[in-house]
Amino acid sequence: MKTITEYANIFSKLKNVIKLYESMLELITNSNIEYCLNTSHLMENKKQLFFASVKTGKTYVSFYLMPVYVLPDLTENISPELKKGM
Repeated sequence: MKTITEYANIFSKLKNVIKLYESMLELITNSNIEYCLNTSHLMENKKQLFFASVKTGKTYVSFYLMPVYVLPDLTENISPELKKGM
């Protein structure tokens, strides 16, 4: 099991990956445990389309990136271990 510091480091690295796109998207949440970005596109239900988020818990760090579900070709070069966690 990883330590709290290791989870915090993973969270920070993943946050920095999606933070690169913050200027083109809308920042929804920015805290020590969660970072979330949405697009400006409004769906039929009048809610913004989710783009990406990273969140840390007691024993995990979750990372969600919607483009990989919309454009499956983006997953061609990821490891089998990472793909299994999708």
